[in-house]
Amino acid sequence: RRVLILDDDEFMALTLEGILGEVGFETAVARDVLQGGLLLESFFPDVVTLDLMILGISGLDVLKFIKNNPTTQHVKVLVLSGLSTHDLEEARQAGADEVLQKPCDSLTLIEKVTALAGMNGAEKRLLSEARGVAS
Repeated sequence: RRVLILDDDEFMALTLEGILGEVGFETAVARDVLQGGLLLESFFPDVVTLDLMILGISGLDVLKFIKNNPTTQHVKVLVLSGLSTHDLEEARQAGADEVLQKPCDSLTLIEKVTALAGMNGAEKRLLSEARGVAS
């Protein structure tokens, strides 16, 4: 399964990439909206992790673009943000499939991405084994 990480914070993007890559997700990182748009159309992610605070544009605008575009509306979006719970609820109302407050623990992140990616039982079992967690 493929995950596009859209976050302008290099440390956070690399951390997410490491966590998700370690358990078997194929990842790509976009640190700005232009790169994110290009990767949406070439990487074909199953899930996008989206920071609401992206340089130059509102993350909510990015979310609305993904969900209103016929070629990307099927992509699941996990909004990750250090903003308030009110902002996270606003993201959910704008179409986010799931929201998660930063900082978050790795296990919660993996569980949410796994659920959004629609992994089947065998894939989940392999992911659990990769994490060292019994299913």
